[in-house]
Amino acid sequence: MAMNGNQAPRSNPFSTRFIAPGVIPYWLTPPQTLESLARQLVERRRVSVIGPHGSGKSSLLHALLQPPAKEEPSGDQAGSIQRMGWMLPHAMDQGIRLQWWTIDGPLSRRRFLAAGWDWDRQWLVVVDGWERLRSWERWRVLRRASVRDCMLLASSHQPIRGLPILWDTRQNLQHADQLVRWLLREDPELADRWIASPRYAELKRRWGGNVREMFFTLYDWFELQHGHPSSRSDRAAHPHLRPGVEDRGAID
Repeated sequence: MAMNGNQAPRSNPFSTRFIAPGVIPYWLTPPQTLESLARQLVERRRVSVIGPHGSGKSSLLHALLQPPAKEEPSGDQAGSIQRMGWMLPHAMDQGIRLQWWTIDGPLSRRRFLAAGWDWDRQWLVVVDGWERLRSWERWRVLRRASVRDCMLLASSHQPIRGLPILWDTRQNLQHADQLVRWLLREDPELADRWIASPRYAELKRRWGGNVREMFFTLYDWFELQHGHPSSRSDRAAHPHLRPGVEDRGAID
């Protein structure tokens, strides 16, 4: 369906601004809820969220803790200390201070290691990207957290020695269809047609647990179906959208 010259192109619901952690909702398998996970975190003190790349670990952290998007560290700013007094909105405890670290490269890793780590029982320290730390650095963090008795929540692709698993995001992959329906909520007929198609089933098998990459491919499908060029920023964010993408095939 091509757009006429006077009609603004429809926003692609799979653009990064719609699927970013803290924006997209997070579904859990009953009877588990965000509130129950938050209570477990407070009670168990030091736990981990594990799962494959792109399976929603960061999305779950944001759903649990909900830091304001405008304050969220990103890029070269990732790992900057946040002393904002954020609370656990789904837990009864109050006055918990949050220190959120996103370890996504050498710079954020160095900033984290250079921090004072002046933690106590009222601190919750979040380390998103635990696997990027070296083994002796992980030991330092675990030791410090234990001595200071602060809460620690880390995300990793694999189980973390010394940190019990709070949630394995592989348990949540069955909700991928719900997420697609939510993102296409303005066009439920399109959502039904996509989800019922063999090509969509093949797409889920291809990406396995990587929901993020699946969304990037669905971004391409949406662009092809609606016949409007994507913005330069979205093309940069979605390298899959390039000449030859038609070979992947959108659903008619």
